[in-house]
Amino acid sequence: MKKKLFVIGGIVVIIIVGLVIFISILGNKDAKEQQFRTVLVEKGDILVKVTESGKVKPVTTVNIKSELAGEVKKLFVEEGDSVKAGDKLALVQQESSQARQIAQARASLERAKLDLEDAERNLKRKQELYQKGF
Repeated sequence: MKKKLFVIGGIVVIIIVGLVIFISILGNKDAKEQQFRTVLVEKGDILVKVTESGKVKPVTTVNIKSELAGEVKKLFVEEGDSVKAGDKLALVQQESSQARQIAQARASLERAKLDLEDAERNLKRKQELYQKGF
């Protein structure tokens, strides 16, 4: 009987010790969860910086070509400026291209005159040969 009481008392003591340990662990978790750091709300900017390397590619690329040939004398816009339809981009001096075209036309005219003279000489020679019976 003493042995039975001793065993039952030991079991009760183990259960009580287990409950005390369980409650203390559970209590510490609740205490840890309830520890908050509080600060006053302040108005300010949120700054986020991202540093990357790479190439920026536009969605669309526009190639601008002039219908006129010539020398660009003045640019009215800089690279990266926004422009609208009809805005002047550059001043192009056409004199050099017109002068080149005039010079080419004169050279063609001189060549045509020389070809005409050559053709007239050939015609005259063939007429003379024809009259002589050749």
